[in-house]
Amino acid sequence: MSEIEFTVIMPVLNRADLLVESLDAVFAQTRPARQVLVIDGGSTDSTPSVACRYPGVEFLVRPGSSVPVAHNVGFAAAEGSVIAFASSDDVLVPEALERHAAALDAQPDCGVSVGLTAFFGTRPHARTPDGLAGTVRRARVLEAVAVRRHVVDQHGTFDEALGPSADLEWLSRLADAGVSIVDVEEVVVRKRLHDGNVTYGREETAGEVLDAVRAIMRRRASSAPKDDQT
Repeated sequence: MSEIEFTVIMPVLNRADLLVESLDAVFAQTRPARQVLVIDGGSTDSTPSVACRYPGVEFLVRPGSSVPVAHNVGFAAAEGSVIAFASSDDVLVPEALERHAAALDAQPDCGVSVGLTAFFGTRPHARTPDGLAGTVRRARVLEAVAVRRHVVDQHGTFDEALGPSADLEWLSRLADAGVSIVDVEEVVVRKRLHDGNVTYGREETAGEVLDAVRAIMRRRASSAPKDDQT
């Protein structure tokens, strides 16, 4: 029997309309999580009361926190040996944690597992790529990722200055450090496409991605071997 214990981290802000489906999916896992952390950025709707209906939720309030700040709060509070990510508007498939655990158990030297993402939605934002809904892809989606806790301890948390694109820099940092990744050849999350998507629904997104790319380039440049000038 695998000794992996999961902590699931879910940032949330004013998502009362979608949160029930997302939390139901977390608690319907065929391999239950040891810990479910919901980090609220200061919701003004009924999000807190919805989250607190679930006895297994640890509800942490951090008013004004961004998504990477919420994830870092979750990292600090995590008790599991593997951390998985959930979104308040997406849906983990019932076997998501079980599939991550199987992949990581099969490859004990791998620090990260990444599953497939199924995209769905009937009212995506205008900037959502055509043809994305209804497809299954290996995408750069944090909710498809599970990471061993010791990898976070060794290589650090999210760069909070990068906003929603902090996950791009973080995943690149792990890859550049040589952290091995195992692919899960099955869907682990259903990604909802809607007009409130952070990824496609904000004008700042392109600039934030560029900031993340610049941060990656600066980090790589600073770590590159220097020519001997003597």
